[in-house]
Amino acid sequence: MERVCDRMLPMVVILDTSTEAALPAGAAVFDECEPGPEVSRWLVDDEFVAVSEAVPAARVSVVAAIRAELAQLSVVDEHGAAGLAIDQLSGQIASCQRLMSQARALQAGLVEELVSRPELAPAPSSADYRSVTSESCAALELTAPLALTSGQAEYLVAESVQLVRDFPATHAALAQDEIDERRARVILAELGRQDRDVAEAVEAAIIGQRAGELNARQLRRRIKVLVHRLAPQQAEERRARAEADRRVRVCPAEDGMAWVEALMRAEDAAALEAVLDAGAKGSEAARRRRR
Repeated sequence: MERVCDRMLPMVVILDTSTEAALPAGAAVFDECEPGPEVSRWLVDDEFVAVSEAVPAARVSVVAAIRAELAQLSVVDEHGAAGLAIDQLSGQIASCQRLMSQARALQAGLVEELVSRPELAPAPSSADYRSVTSESCAALELTAPLALTSGQAEYLVAESVQLVRDFPATHAALAQDEIDERRARVILAELGRQDRDVAEAVEAAIIGQRAGELNARQLRRRIKVLVHRLAPQQAEERRARAEADRRVRVCPAEDGMAWVEALMRAEDAAALEAVLDAGAKGSEAARRRRR
């Protein structure tokens, strides 16, 4: 895909280079392919038509970006990975990451569209079954083609719908490769339980502060700080509820071992870790002395 700009007329078109259609007179080719507000025409079946008549602009943007990344990756097929220099390999790996982010954003939009289809709305006879929803029907539709369990499909559908409907700024950032899927999930996990006004304010602040430049731990910490600043009372109430759910679980493992899982206050966990580390170092020192 290429962007073509007509210097003579206020017209920008997106051109599929596989077509044999002639370019408009005076057109110049640009490397970028993201259609912006100034884009007025899209090439469809060798004819220039209005963008709105071809495909919604948001979807065009994601698909065009994916095609651009695939074009960049074609060098691997042409020369093979062994024929690329280290800096080229790094660039191709980064291109793969961008492609995965863009594809997930597109997939989420398609899943949300599937959920919204009236054909998947529960039948009136299913009204008494709370588990039968458009989301559960969409999940059932996806289990076979994606080879997923019912639980995995339901998670995919729930996350996609939440991303598109409740966190449009995060969805857009994912589509534009400003964040990756891991960071998007951190945002959903931390803000999905908040009141909508708080979640929207924090989401806007996080995306505006280049969330993609923070690692997952930094991003999570930054979100918590902003939530506490915007809604301190709600943050304290959630902390109190979480503290009431403290628990320790012991699960048997192989070879006479066991797993210990504990949910506790962060400061208690840090203190416990320090004690365990000190005990481990003391035991190691004692073993060395005996030798």
